[in-house]
Amino acid sequence: MARNEGVQVLHLNMPRNGSFSMKAAYEELGLPTYHGFVFVERPRDQISWYKAVDAKYYGNGEPYGRDEFDDLLAGWAVVSDNPAIGFVEELLEAYPNAKVVLVDRDVDKWYRSYDEGVIRSFFTWKMWAVVNLIEPLQTAKPVTVMQNLLYAMFECSDEAGWRRNARRVSREHTDKIRNSVPRERLLEYQLGSGWEPLCEFLGKEVPDKPFPHLNDSREFERWMKNFQTEEVKRGVKAAAGYLAVPAAVFGGWDAETGEIPSGLREEIDRAFENVDLALRTAGGEGWSQVFRVRIYALDEAFAEDGVGRMVENIKKWAPDHAPLLTGIGVSKLGQPGMRVEVEVSAYAPRASETTD
Repeated sequence: MARNEGVQVLHLNMPRNGSFSMKAAYEELGLPTYHGFVFVERPRDQISWYKAVDAKYYGNGEPYGRDEFDDLLAGWAVVSDNPAIGFVEELLEAYPNAKVVLVDRDVDKWYRSYDEGVIRSFFTWKMWAVVNLIEPLQTAKPVTVMQNLLYAMFECSDEAGWRRNARRVSREHTDKIRNSVPRERLLEYQLGSGWEPLCEFLGKEVPDKPFPHLNDSREFERWMKNFQTEEVKRGVKAAAGYLAVPAAVFGGWDAETGEIPSGLREEIDRAFENVDLALRTAGGEGWSQVFRVRIYALDEAFAEDGVGRMVENIKKWAPDHAPLLTGIGVSKLGQPGMRVEVEVSAYAPRASETTD
């Protein structure tokens, strides 16, 4: 049986190179586009990409080739964004007739956007909790896939290493694409060039509408916040069932709906922000080593002196109040060999209690 044409366009730039606008443009031209947004919505894909990353970067299992990619990418005309960008050589070999679009941006401008939007988004308590507490209980592990892939691509194991290597790896990634594709199959597209060069390269009619100009930073930030919250909610629901923990005890979350009471959510965020502030004030670099933060709901705001005030709150509230939630965060004081463990507790009154 003749093999289907499969993927027609490979768009394997690093994220934060106009990928939202380009996705919208491809789809306006009638080319369904596989993007990171698709990946996070499809558990079956997450399982497949986990195997692909594990095989290529960690030597576990058989590397993916045309058959595996055909199965994973069936129905998609364009492949872009994470996690596909980690498989440049494999996808070029699997689809030798695919056209390649390369968007090259000033590396310093790219880095500022990438650091703010991607790197920082990975080092939050929600992402740490998903990778270390929730996804180990799941078959599909989207955040683990991305962490494993990006740590391998950027040759790092923490936030500082990721930042240190980002510009170099981005340049090498772009050069790899440019040097691996015959000129007749490669379009080096400049953002702001409009429809004409893209349509000419792809053999498409120029649409009678403006080229999409989406705000990558704003769209990504909104999407990432929603994604992190939804992953935690789904994971807590699954974990509550797996561990048979009553919903009222398991963080105040409803195990059926995954809803987080707004007051508790605000206190969780405030607690982590204050712990981070305290550690940074002490000379830290933020989130990279593990410490334990036990979070409950407080009926008063934390003071800016951070950990010291939190400890006083523990002493004040612990004897008479019931815990609601245990959460995990990470931090580092920036000194080799130093591991910091901080337990922070705050409490809300028991349901049967009354307060003044």
